[in-house]
Amino acid sequence: MPKTLENINKISFLFFAILGTTHILSMLMLANNCLPQAANLLFRTLDLPFLLSTLIYGGSALQLSLRKIGLHGKILSLILITLLSAIFALTLYLNFFFPDL
Repeated sequence: MPKTLENINKISFLFFAILGTTHILSMLMLANNCLPQAANLLFRTLDLPFLLSTLIYGGSALQLSLRKIGLHGKILSLILITLLSAIFALTLYLNFFFPDL
């Protein structure tokens, strides 16, 4: 299981870095009014995938850190997964039901 978690961490970091860089570049393009339609499309499209990759990367990194110090267990993993899922569900709700915020 730790090897699988390490692989998830590595892959999610790759997605985190690529999506984060693209998301930040689209914000900069919007701020400088450079290709505003394309930048707005990228900015509004990449927010949820970037958040998902961030939560997976952060959760797997936290889980690996907890394993290193000896605090691993099914209850702790379940709490972490529930918390991260609630954050993502709340963001989905806010994004789709209040899109102009």
